[in-house]
Amino acid sequence: MKKLFLLLATILSLQCAMAQNVAFFVKGGIGMSDWIGKESDELDPKFSYRIGAGLDIPIKGIWGFRTGLNMSSIGTKAHAATDEMTSAWDFEMSMKTTQIYLELPLMATASFDVTDNMRCTVGAGPYFAIGVGGKSKADVTWGDGTFESDKANTFGETDEDTESMLKRFDAGLGLDVNFEVKHLIFGLDTRFGLYKFYQDDFFDEIEKYKVYNFSTCVVVGYRF
Repeated sequence: MKKLFLLLATILSLQCAMAQNVAFFVKGGIGMSDWIGKESDELDPKFSYRIGAGLDIPIKGIWGFRTGLNMSSIGTKAHAATDEMTSAWDFEMSMKTTQIYLELPLMATASFDVTDNMRCTVGAGPYFAIGVGGKSKADVTWGDGTFESDKANTFGETDEDTESMLKRFDAGLGLDVNFEVKHLIFGLDTRFGLYKFYQDDFFDEIEKYKVYNFSTCVVVGYRF
């Protein structure tokens, strides 16, 4: 799956590069990410970042097409505890999950001048991503003072199960709002996941959970 994903991305990029008036750009940024949806109230946003390169292909008038290849680090974190720490069964727990993806966006764009020196490009469309790394960690302190810690590869096998914690594939909708001043790019890139990315048999009673990836980053870049 990973090799096929990279092959399709390479072929698409080469075909786009042969078109006339294609603009190449690089972007990177930082922001926040989380799992959103049903039963996600106890989850907290986590630091995220993204970096990548892409192509803007004009079609007609203000309309165009944007694609590229990005690497993004997203995830979530959580904290839970009993009201008191007076018995051995009381606990305080913290959890953090990091997911690193290679992402292929396929966006329709509209570009227009805001001022004589500033141009705005709004892009919207689907994205497809494949998980390539990440770690998940949980720490628990029990009421009797006992401390336990467990780590696992987010997309790899765990000690208790031969299945990975999360599926490698992800997909959803992307929205880019970027401004350009003399080749310098700045703006906001947002991703709304629409794919159930967790393994059904990894979590108990997982059917009651319906969460999806979400991330948004303030980005800066350069158009060549």
